[in-house]
Amino acid sequence: MGLLSSKEQKSDPRKHPSREQRRDFRSVRNDDLPLVLVRPSSMYFDEDGDLAHAFYEEVWNSKFKGRVFMRRITKNLRPQVYMKYPHPRLPCDSPKILIDCR
Repeated sequence: MGLLSSKEQKSDPRKHPSREQRRDFRSVRNDDLPLVLVRPSSMYFDEDGDLAHAFYEEVWNSKFKGRVFMRRITKNLRPQVYMKYPHPRLPCDSPKILIDCR
């Protein structure tokens, strides 16, 4: 057994990657993956702790006396739960090009 005549079989690194290579492959930064994993539920809590699909407030119009209309509240709402997608999805406003079809 000399330096060049080793009886140890050398494995192809492409067929059997080492533990470090597998760890490097799996350790992808979250910024590099443009996937959406969760979404907020359709029910929301407001500031008072009330639960509903949508919240509205009455607004009195000063130009037209006696006119009242409803305005939807979109601020200070918390989703009830975050639902997990069964499969990861791409965001609709992702600026990355996935496939170039030239």
